[in-house]
Amino acid sequence: MSPGLTRRTLLLAGALLPLRVAAAAELPVPPCAGETPRPAPPRLGQPPAVLACTDSDLLAAWQPPACLGWRAKPADVVLALAARFRLDDIEALLARFTAISALTRIRYWSVTREAWRPLFLDAVPLSRADPAATRGDFRRDEIVLGEPVHVLLEDDLIGAVVHSITVEAFSPELIRVAMRNVLPGGVLGMEVLPVDGLEMVLLLEREEPSIWRYWSIMRATIEAPDFMLPSAASYANRAAAIFRYVASLPTDAEPPLVRRSRDLPS
Repeated sequence: MSPGLTRRTLLLAGALLPLRVAAAAELPVPPCAGETPRPAPPRLGQPPAVLACTDSDLLAAWQPPACLGWRAKPADVVLALAARFRLDDIEALLARFTAISALTRIRYWSVTREAWRPLFLDAVPLSRADPAATRGDFRRDEIVLGEPVHVLLEDDLIGAVVHSITVEAFSPELIRVAMRNVLPGGVLGMEVLPVDGLEMVLLLEREEPSIWRYWSIMRATIEAPDFMLPSAASYANRAAAIFRYVASLPTDAEPPLVRRSRDLPS
């Protein structure tokens, strides 16, 4: 694809995202960095807090905290979401991570279609990083700390792409899950999603016996014409849908986190 069509080139040329984000926007700070997290989780029962950065210069110069395990590289958006939720059964939470086929039940609010939409059109467990190596949902004993499992996730933006999901920590006090695409994705024969073009880390920390702090961060780099790309508000609603699923909340409950692009919390 011609670099003249990429989001990064358009931004440098002065084009604006569908959602305006201040050029001085701060970058997220994960709890694992040993600093006060940004954004901070709001009180239990409050909507999640969101921080999005789409400033191309800021993202190009960003050195991700080492605890994320990410390399420094340009990106289109970095978005973090923080919340608190109630969790009484940690094993039930793990079951939600292993039931890959159930991910198709997650719905998010599309700010462009103004409707609740499936986050994933299809979700298929794989025995290896090969879209043809389909299998049934993972068993509990197949989830090994630090060992990735592979899934084929299909959405309405890029189509079906192979991702890895790695449970990096799982204890009564801390849960950490990392996800990234391990094969590229394409549209109409053009590669638009490079390897590691979509990365996400979930950090869950117990605060009280049944109260947990939830913090997620995602980074996206998609080499496609600007009109094809989600706004930061769309990414925020996708992140909120994942939080609701993890917290065992209805994913399509009104109101959505962000109703319209211009409503993104700042």
